[in-house]
Amino acid sequence: MPYIGNPAVVGDSTNTFRLLDDITSFTVTFDPTDDGVLSVSGDTLTFNNHRFVTGQKVTYNDGGGTAIGGLSDGSYFIIKEDQSTIKLATNASNAASGTAINLTGGAAGSSHTLNLAFDGVNTKFKATFNNGTKAKISRAAQLSLSINGVLQQPQDTQSPTVGYGIAPDSTIVFSTAPVSSDKIFGSFIGEVAASFDIADNTVDEFTANGSTTTFTLSKTVSSSNDLLVTLDGVTQYPNTQSATRAYSVLENVLTFVSAPAAGVIIQVRHIGFGGASSQSVTGFYGRTGNCLLYTSDAADE
Repeated sequence: MPYIGNPAVVGDSTNTFRLLDDITSFTVTFDPTDDGVLSVSGDTLTFNNHRFVTGQKVTYNDGGGTAIGGLSDGSYFIIKEDQSTIKLATNASNAASGTAINLTGGAAGSSHTLNLAFDGVNTKFKATFNNGTKAKISRAAQLSLSINGVLQQPQDTQSPTVGYGIAPDSTIVFSTAPVSSDKIFGSFIGEVAASFDIADNTVDEFTANGSTTTFTLSKTVSSSNDLLVTLDGVTQYPNTQSATRAYSVLENVLTFVSAPAAGVIIQVRHIGFGGASSQSVTGFYGRTGNCLLYTSDAADE
């Protein structure tokens, strides 16, 4: 496997590489009678550092109590006001236009819930780690995501046609809405920081013709450790000094041991750094030279 990170340092909470939070299901449990939660004048619900984004479908349940006026157990759509405040809409069109449900009083119970899940409808999910800390992500190549064990293709767009893209506010956008049975694994491999140029996270893509074994990359790399290569989403193993595997790389030329089958999508992700050999993060290796990452370069906001 390509080396894409450094050994975690005990107590280091700022600059080690992260696993993304589970986004298959996220639930907020609340008491609408608590101070500051329900505003009938503003038709809002307030939860500190929620993970909702406008347009998401959520399921409301009164938890055996009395429903908030204007709501009943069932599906609604999010209107995000800010990082702590949302409104609810009856459908996706109303959410997009900001047309909110009029919320009234009369609620009772401390176990009301809003659940966001992989349901075959939702395509947008907030990228967070460490139980809700928002990741600094502006390009899809800063993430590595797999669904059901298949690596997904990143696209630098808010409307991906395959795989996933990134929308504002570090929001993952899938080209196809995941379903409840889908299993996802994600890792956060780059951040937006002054000392790290995210332009180094380039993704080259080719379509195999069944005979070509060499492909010219957009950037020169120092070794195969600087790349993550997949064929139709399946990660390939680079050659080593002791073993011939799937491919090798010399400067900006990628060479496969055997020509990939015709029609196969070859994706080459430039990881943008070569890693460090010590027990702490000592440097990223991007375009040229050594680019230091200090403990002050936090990966969260």
